[in-house]
Amino acid sequence: MAVRIGSARINEKGTTTGGKAGDQTGGEVSIQNYYLHRKGWYVARPKDPTVAEKIAQAMEAACCNNHIGYCQAHRGSLRKIAVKYNYNLSKVNVDVEADCSALVRVCCLYAGIQVGDFNTASELETLRKTGQFEILKDDRHCKGSTYLKRGDILVTRTKGHTVVVLDNGSGVTDTKAQTSTGAYVVGQVYTTQVDDLSVRTGPGTNNPEKSYAELSSNAQQHAHDNGRLKKGTRVTCKDVRKVGSDIWIKIPSGWIAAYYGGKKYVG
Repeated sequence: MAVRIGSARINEKGTTTGGKAGDQTGGEVSIQNYYLHRKGWYVARPKDPTVAEKIAQAMEAACCNNHIGYCQAHRGSLRKIAVKYNYNLSKVNVDVEADCSALVRVCCLYAGIQVGDFNTASELETLRKTGQFEILKDDRHCKGSTYLKRGDILVTRTKGHTVVVLDNGSGVTDTKAQTSTGAYVVGQVYTTQVDDLSVRTGPGTNNPEKSYAELSSNAQQHAHDNGRLKKGTRVTCKDVRKVGSDIWIKIPSGWIAAYYGGKKYVG
């Protein structure tokens, strides 16, 4: 499975400034598969796994929120609005802008890291000075995705671009995702154990719920009018994520809690 990265990329005109506020194309702030930047990457890895998870959650929320677009000239407008919601980017409901480094900064703020403004030229040193990150410059971590971890921040070796890693690489063993509830396996079919189970745009309760109309046609047959799944619905696992001590699985319609608050929701 490919490792995904999220970032603020470019505006609707294919330029770094101008255009309308908000994401006009769905791709200004978005998720893509990992690639090796032509300038190369360095890695800033959060020392605390909880911080790493929150950084990744914030980036996913930004990529799913079309109120957040790209513009270097107005890069600070996202933070000014996001602070009202404790930097929960799923709650931003007015059209704003960020560039790649401004968005990464807001993701760090959501994770509780109080860090000042930076650009991609100063980012690595700024993050290092917080004491919250391990800086990795070896080829093992910087020239491929195999050993990257969810929540890692990648920044180009010279001024250029920065992204957040959203998946563990194939060389990372996540033993924590296999709890006493049993491992959830991609490709397996499970059954919902509770009624009124929310389907969300991303893993974690900070992501918006999907409406009935946003579900797949198959899921609609097993959902209430509010878009929540009925007990006994069979679901196919497409991906698995651990958020704190909770486990979320991706199904064709979105993300659902499989194990949440010490209770099994899907089995």
